[in-house]
Amino acid sequence: MSRRPLPEPDVDQPDNDDLADQKPSKSALKRQMHALQALGERLLKLRPNELKKLPLSDRLREELTIYHQIRSGAREGRRRQMQLIGKLMREEDTALIAEKLDSERNAHRAQGLSEQLAAQWRDRMAGGPIEDLQVFESQYGGLGGDLRDLVMRARRELENDRPPQAQRLLYRRLLKRLTE
Repeated sequence: MSRRPLPEPDVDQPDNDDLADQKPSKSALKRQMHALQALGERLLKLRPNELKKLPLSDRLREELTIYHQIRSGAREGRRRQMQLIGKLMREEDTALIAEKLDSERNAHRAQGLSEQLAAQWRDRMAGGPIEDLQVFESQYGGLGGDLRDLVMRARRELENDRPPQAQRLLYRRLLKRLTE
């Protein structure tokens, strides 16, 4: 049985330093393109006042506005405008834009959760035992001396099927405390 000799190392093979200097693969370029496209679509869903808060170039902001002015039946015009937006997106700091969009979305979610929690506490206080007021104050701190009176007014409104003025005021006070 004869052994085959091991192949000699190829001198033309690139080593690890040369690999870093090569262009990204076609798959990597496609992933980047799809990520830019998704970010561009997220930008198109924003209103003009929301776009002003983002770090966009004036040209990109203008082209996003023009896209919304193109009527929905003009598919080819919208497609071409999207291509232009995609081209301009390559020149933007997309990581910073995505970070700002995510932080805005997270702030919006937190506000929504606070509003839900305030509504739940309002309903508990207006319809449940008076001890719920003490539970709230122990968890989130006191809301002032007239809160007990406000809770009692909200209870009376609920019992007598009157307009919820005190309940609205209670909700606003609870929301303010929860968002402080």
